Amino acid sequence: MTCCSSGSRISGFIQDVVNQTGTVKSITLDNFSDTPDVGDKATADDYLKKFVGVSDADDVDGVSGATFTTKSVKSMIQSALD
Repeated sequence: MTCCSSGSRISGFIQDVVNQTGTVKSITLDNFSDTPDVGDKATADDYLKKFVGVSDADDVDGVSGATFTTKSVKSMIQSALD
């Protein structure tokens, strides 16, 4: 199953949210339009990979200095899981 979701100034695909296990398989962000260098860490592949295998977005810690972007990313992921 592939879900399309968006948050504040972010849109992306949360791909293969597996129904049987209810966990994230992969995440691809296709649009991030925030101030340059603000929130970049919360949209980086290294951070997004932390969500793979989780069934609740709150299981992953936020990114210091990118509070709003982190909340948007987590909201997108949780919406796809729900």
